[in-house]
Formats: sequence, structure tokens, C-alpha cells
Amino acid sequence: MASINKRSWATRSGESRSGYEVEWKDASGRRRRKAFSGPKAKKRAEAHKTKVEAIAQGLIAAPVEPAAGDAPPVVVTVKIAADNWITDVKARGRETSTIDKYEDHRDLHIVQAEIVRRDMPGTWRFGDIPLAELTPPDCEALKKVLLAKLTSRNAAKVMTSVRMLLSQAVRDGLCPVNVGRETRVEIIDRGESDVEIPPKDEIKALLSESATEAPAPPTFTEVWVHLGVFAGLRPSELRGLAVEDLVLAGADTGFWVRRKADEYGILGTVKTKQSRRFIRIGKASAALLRRWLLAVPRSSALPDPARKGETIHLLLPTSIGTVQSLANVYNRVWVPLCQDAGLTVPAEREGPETGETIVRQVPRYSLNCLRHIHASLLIDQGMTPKQVQMRMGHSSIKVTYDIYGKLFDKRDADREISATLERDLLS
Repeated sequence: MASINKRSWATRSGESRSGYEVEWKDASGRRRRKAFSGPKAKKRAEAHKTKVEAIAQGLIAAPVEPAAGDAPPVVVTVKIAADNWITDVKARGRETSTIDKYEDHRDLHIVQAEIVRRDMPGTWRFGDIPLAELTPPDCEALKKVLLAKLTSRNAAKVMTSVRMLLSQAVRDGLCPVNVGRETRVEIIDRGESDVEIPPKDEIKALLSESATEAPAPPTFTEVWVHLGVFAGLRPSELRGLAVEDLVLAGADTGFWVRRKADEYGILGTVKTKQSRRFIRIGKASAALLRRWLLAVPRSSALPDPARKGETIHLLLPTSIGTVQSLANVYNRVWVPLCQDAGLTVPAEREGPETGETIVRQVPRYSLNCLRHIHASLLIDQGMTPKQVQMRMGHSSIKVTYDIYGKLFDKRDADREISATLERDLLS
């Protein structure tokens, strides 16, 4: 039988300590002792006493102790689990930009976070907590730390990474359950994420300033703006569009969206099956693309990440036939176009040498506003949310509502107002 005794002792530094000591004999008859101090010391001592008595009675197996000279067992911490998760993400061939985002979450927000653990003294670095000791309250404490320095939307993204790394740890057999699965961040909408749609006269100004008259060949700017407004592609999808994706013969003209270019100019498949879609276009867009094919710089044959064994030629390459960078499109296409169309706002910055304030004109809208214009046009034409989701390539209807829900609400409210006015005045 094991026994519990209250003890007092001094550490090597001379500090006085008190706690509880469990004393028992192991299977070989050797007397063993283990001391417990700090919060809930008695409770932990009683739990250990119950465990050693169960081992003595053969109710549970005794832990296997390492032989003399063996290396001590490795304590798997949250950091080690996070490293394993990143390794798995890389092995699954995820995009470089996605891996960079996950690594930023790990290095800047997860591993380095200092939290206060329930019934534990001091603060703990989240990455140093042994995975076997991690609890749901620890994940809640991390959430509070994240919300103190990040927006709710960004904190939610980091906590998603936490749940993903813990799920990977469960699959790897490093822990039995994902203790972070219930820790969610409520995203507070203060209007920062509302999309800003240019009014119709400004949309016409963008189209007018970028247009060329046939039979002159169209410019890169005209094709980019036209496909953005009338097809709603993401900038990454436009940069990954290929000549081989076009279907310009017959009545059903359009093109396939199969791939995208990341921030490093690396081509990859679109993220979801909903993003892989066929976009139908009108006669004016088809005619513009036929003219563009006569002028587009011929790119080298590139391997197609979306279709194994196939090669492609970029539809919107650089002048030397390579993948366009987003910065190049913004600075050489979008900024001059917005300036010509009068769609700029003043912005101040500090001069690089003298430190004086320099005022320059920057675009009023982001490069992604062309896609938002397209979505607003679809909604104005009476398309259902499901139709808009399919056309835009959103992964779910929830994404469509999160981005454009207020546009649907406004359209439906306007219809209800019109119906009410007619009913009240004409009936």
C-alpha cells in the first residue's frame, strides 16, 4: 500500500518548500518516493497514490522505465507539434504563399504567445507547453492574447491554424484529442471588410480610359479591366489564365478557370473545385480576346499544373512571356489607369532622404474592385446567391453572403419598397 505524508524541505538554493510525498514499494520491493508541491499538490499526490496502488494490484500496466544509458524521453511540446504540422503541409504540396502564412502564424502568434494558465503560477510560452498537458482553457487563454493585438478576423485565422496543428497531432498519435476544437473567435463586423463598389459613372470611366478602337490591337490594360468587370476573375486567376483555356468558337464562348499564380509567380491549381469553373462571355468580350490573341507576347510553353502532361501559353504574360507579378500589374497598369480616370485620392508619405512630407495620388479603389464590380452587376441583374457563388467561384454560399450579403439585402429592400409604394398608391 502507498502512503501520503506532508513534508517540508529546502531546495538547493535554500528556499523552503512544503507539500505532500507519496511513498510506496515497486514490484521489485524497492522503496520509492515522489513529492508534490504547488497548486493542488494534495490532489495530485492522491491521484498518484491511486495509480501506484492500481499498478500493484495489476489493474493497469506499469510504465516502462528506460534502461541505464538510454536517452530521456522527448517531451512533445506545442512547438514540436506545430513544426510537424508545417512539415506535413509542405509534403502535401501546398502553395508557397500558403506555407508562408502558416509559418507566420506559428512563429509570430502561436509559439511566442505568453499566456496565464489556470491554477498554474506565472506565465507560460504557448509553444513550450507539453502537448499532453495542453487544455481547452489554455486555448481560450491564447485566444484572449490574440484578440488583444489582432483584429477578430486575423485572430480567427490564427486559431484556425491552432486547430489544424492539433488535428495533425491527433493523426500523428501525439495526443488523444484536439483540445482546441471548441475555441472559436467571433468575428466582429465593424464595417472594415465591406466592399466598396464604384458608382456606374466611375465604372464607365475605367472602361473608357482603357479602351482601344478596333482594328487597333487592344492593350494589356484593356483586357485586364474588361475580364475583371465582365468575368469577375481574381487577380491571381487572371495572371494564371492561358490561351488554351479559351473557347471562342461556336455560340457558347468563354474560358476555363483552372489555375492561378501566387505572389511568387508560381503557377498552381485553383484552391477548390468551386473555383474550377467555365465562365461564359458575351460577343464583345469574345471579339476583344480574338484581337488580343493577335497581339499578345508569346510566352514559353509552360507545364500545366491543372492538367498533367499538358503545356500552356499565358494569356496575360509580361513582355518577355513570363508570369506577371501583382506589383507589376498594380504599378504599371492600375495606378496609371486610375490617375487617367480621375479615381485617385491624396496620400502622404515621408521622403526617403530629407524626411519631408510628399503627397502623391494613389488609386481610390483596390485592384480587386473589378471583381467586386462584376459581383454587384450580377446581383443587380437579379441573380440568386447560388448563381453568384458559382460564377465567382466561392468555396461556399457562406463566403458569398459574407462578402456581398449587404448588396443582396439592399436589392431585396429596394424591391420591397417599390412593391409597397405601388400597392399603397395604385390599389
